[in-house]
Amino acid sequence: MNWIYEFPFTFPVDLKAIDDFIKSVSIKLSFIFDSLTNILKGFVNIVYTLLNVIPWFVIIIIIVLLGWKVSKKITKGILYGALIFLIGIVGYW
Repeated sequence: MNWIYEFPFTFPVDLKAIDDFIKSVSIKLSFIFDSLTNILKGFVNIVYTLLNVIPWFVIIIIIVLLGWKVSKKITKGILYGALIFLIGIVGYW
């Protein structure tokens, strides 16, 4: 009955070698990762600023309209808008 609970073979993995490889790649290519991080941070900051400038009710109206146009059903657009409104009511806006 032991064969039911134990897998028939194992594949030994050298986790230290994988960890060392990832560390060396991250150190050698840090200039690429830093540039990518800065680009993504800039994009997130632009979106954050844009969302803070637009009033909340305008964002909900845009979401309702986009949901309506994408799904071709006004009920889905209203549902999406109501769910975003619910997010605001609960305090996660």
